[in-house]
Amino acid sequence: MRRDAYLCNYLIVNLKQKFSNTKSKKMRNFFYLMIIFVLFQSCFMSKTVRLAKKGSVAPKSFSKELHFDTYHDLIIVDVVIDGQTFHLIYDTGAFMTVFDTQMASQLQVKAVSNKKARSSSGKAKKQQIIEVPEIEIGGIKFKDINAFVVDLSKIQKVFGCVQVDGIIGNNLMRKANWQIDYQKKTLKLTDDMNNLKVSDKVISYHLGKRKWGNSAFPIEINGVTKYFTFDTGYSGFLQSNLSFYNKIRKKDSTFQKASIGTDLGFDLYGDYTTKGTYYGYFPNLTVGDMTMKDQIVVFKDQASTLIGEEFFQNFVLTIDWDNHRALLDPVKEILPDSLDDFQLSIYPDYSDLMLKVSGSWKEHSVVPSIPNGTQILKVNEFDVSHLKKEELCHFWDVTWKDMKKSSSLLIQTEFGPTTLTKKRLLGH
Repeated sequence: MRRDAYLCNYLIVNLKQKFSNTKSKKMRNFFYLMIIFVLFQSCFMSKTVRLAKKGSVAPKSFSKELHFDTYHDLIIVDVVIDGQTFHLIYDTGAFMTVFDTQMASQLQVKAVSNKKARSSSGKAKKQQIIEVPEIEIGGIKFKDINAFVVDLSKIQKVFGCVQVDGIIGNNLMRKANWQIDYQKKTLKLTDDMNNLKVSDKVISYHLGKRKWGNSAFPIEINGVTKYFTFDTGYSGFLQSNLSFYNKIRKKDSTFQKASIGTDLGFDLYGDYTTKGTYYGYFPNLTVGDMTMKDQIVVFKDQASTLIGEEFFQNFVLTIDWDNHRALLDPVKEILPDSLDDFQLSIYPDYSDLMLKVSGSWKEHSVVPSIPNGTQILKVNEFDVSHLKKEELCHFWDVTWKDMKKSSSLLIQTEFGPTTLTKKRLLGH
């Protein structure tokens, strides 16, 4: 690090001397500032790349299979550090591994730097980076792995009774090759791709040549192509931002649409409010060479562009980091999608132990309107106003899933009783 800092400083000083002879003071200052900007960007990226690429795995030759659990369709993997077991989300869309502050405080680690960590909503905060001597997954030991330290207490508002201690990022993943079988809930990791079997129907996608950072899939919607980040830490199908949504509309605005005015979302740093969430229903959508019919894409204000678990669960997913490939082995047909919903979006707030309103559909609204954040006191005859945490978890994971299947619900809020009816918003 000191050598890189010295080199950057040396280049800046010498370039300043070189441009001091430029006749125009204005041009001299312009060139000088531009060179400094480029050099600082280069030096910053050099350090970031070095931190992301650092680490090794032992033994050098290995092949291991382990089972995983899921919650909200996200893969939860057990890891062992300093003899303690922790639960981490398997997230290809995180370029660095992440540990919760409480988890990190229990470990023998050293701080190495401070960098900005960006969440899926676009938020960025400066976080400490630590070096972890050893992370064990299924008996395989990943050594000297760097990780962000982030306060993840706010995401427990979403995960409720499931403990999440951090995220396995692709800086660790790239030390091995992986195969995810979503049907069997098994995860294989190996140094040798010959240990991972694929069928003759497998579809191969090139993930770019970089040996660090995030990878992406080319996706064409309505004749407009964009690269979507390969993100097993996103439980949905496809998500992008309103800028891409407007480009698609400009090309062809005849597709079906539905929207929520202001919506409450959740990411690495907790909850946030979007200016609007839009859903588009597209007759043809292409991922590389694969075309899918009648699919729904979500668009949010300033959101990251992601392809997630709702897509990958239709395949056995093999990640060949050595050759920069994702191999998709079809196990389920991707059927035409549709969107049926009640007038209000509802979510459980595990911090306040309440069921709350998070948004309302413009095309299917409640009159009079009910503001976001309003507590729901009853659903049908079920009192949800004073639930304990375990009771709220059970209600949301079990009871609510059954209730959503009905065509109507009666909810009670401070504004009185409201009947919610289900309507098809998108699809045939």
